[in-house]
Amino acid sequence: MPQELNGTGSETQRAMRVIKFHAGKDMSYDWQGQLLEETPTMRKLKAYFSGKPGTIAGVPIEVGDKWIETYYSDRWYNFFKMYAGDSNTLKLLYFNICHPAVFSDIQINWEDLALDLVILPDGSRFILDQDEFAALDLDAKTRRICWQTLSDLLTTDLARL
Repeated sequence: MPQELNGTGSETQRAMRVIKFHAGKDMSYDWQGQLLEETPTMRKLKAYFSGKPGTIAGVPIEVGDKWIETYYSDRWYNFFKMYAGDSNTLKLLYFNICHPAVFSDIQINWEDLALDLVILPDGSRFILDQDEFAALDLDAKTRRICWQTLSDLLTTDLARL
């Protein structure tokens, strides 16, 4: 899924650059977002989708959709809340299984490990890209952590996110 996003709007929060890497490969995407909240191990940003429109689990993803993105430096996932345009109408939650993010003052780097979980507002859940994950050159420990992270997400009350 293209992840060309840019932070726009009148927020006064500082801009953050996000760089996504595919597992073991070079940078695949980068975009700007506005920092909304941070702790030593978490950063939450707002960005707007500006890539090629498409669908995820049958849900249309369109230019201008608001994404609230949460990254962790101590967890093996990040997640995006995707909203219709600039509204508060939730389209879906998108969890990327990934290495913990690396933060600097103005940047977030993260390495995508292909495996994804999508949760729709009605509670439907979809595990995506299992074939892509299986094809990655990952050691057994990393694979176990990824599957355990996915399992934990599937059994967690995600309504509080």
